[in-house]
Amino acid sequence: YCFGFGKTGIMSNGGIHNYNNTTTLVKQPQQAKFKSIADGGIDVCGLTNIGSIYCWGYGVHGEIGNKDNNWPDIPTQVSVKSKITFTQISTSDFGSCALTNTGNIYCWGYGIDGQIGNGLNKNVNIPTPISIPQDK
Repeated sequence: YCFGFGKTGIMSNGGIHNYNNTTTLVKQPQQAKFKSIADGGIDVCGLTNIGSIYCWGYGVHGEIGNKDNNWPDIPTQVSVKSKITFTQISTSDFGSCALTNTGNIYCWGYGIDGQIGNGLNKNVNIPTPISIPQDK
């Protein structure tokens, strides 16, 4: 369920210019159920019980992670190149990062100032693996 300011589609109820002071049911993916969500304020991501991630809301800089820069008002699955099982998700105003069951980190969204952590200063609209420096 979601409630509050729905201007960017984060209410997941088919509208982008609404306010709800009562809870609104979020449409669950057909093949899985959300086990946790991360609210970035203007976008939301949900982690499912089978390790996939769906995002909705503001996506102009790639925040949805589905190869587009759009504003879906329903949960939209992030695009991954191979079978990846996510175990945790964190979402901020303009991007998200997720941890996999193998300990890898993937990030996507606004990256003009290096926020993605991949060494580039550009937006990324699909989950991108992040290299973690080894301890010395």
